[in-house]
Amino acid sequence: MKSVEVEGREKTLIKLFGYLGLVETIGTSMVDFALLLLILDNRAFHIESTRTVPPIRHATSLRDFEDENISLGAKLGFLRQNNLAFLPKFIKRTLRNRIAHLTFEIDNNGAFYYEGRGANRRRKNINIDYEIGRIYRVIAAFKNFLNASKMLRLMEKATPNGARQ
Repeated sequence: MKSVEVEGREKTLIKLFGYLGLVETIGTSMVDFALLLLILDNRAFHIESTRTVPPIRHATSLRDFEDENISLGAKLGFLRQNNLAFLPKFIKRTLRNRIAHLTFEIDNNGAFYYEGRGANRRRKNINIDYEIGRIYRVIAAFKNFLNASKMLRLMEKATPNGARQ
């Protein structure tokens, strides 16, 4: 089978969706994991819901995050408030939103950019290779932290499936 060479705009588009995939899968999982650790440390994360009584309650488990549509911005704000600012910095919400909502441009050379909003309407060039590399570095650091702290083994013992294995 012959491989297909992808260049320019198409190559950049593939990288953009790769970045989005990393943020939406591993990135949000890391954020949820950090939130869960804070909740286990008795930090109060408030969930507002139109489907529950009372409408505002404290999250007590990961299921609370799965059951409600909590914005990434609210989660990242909570992490910032609790001195875990490295996670909000690694997920660039504006970049994620620009890609997810297709509000960007790719020039003929394959350079990715978007225009700022409001008074700052300058063209913002983004090096998507650098941004993808940043995500991989944070993932590696987070994995090293989990291994060094033996957090994964502790969690395996604490979960129903882990206790049976």
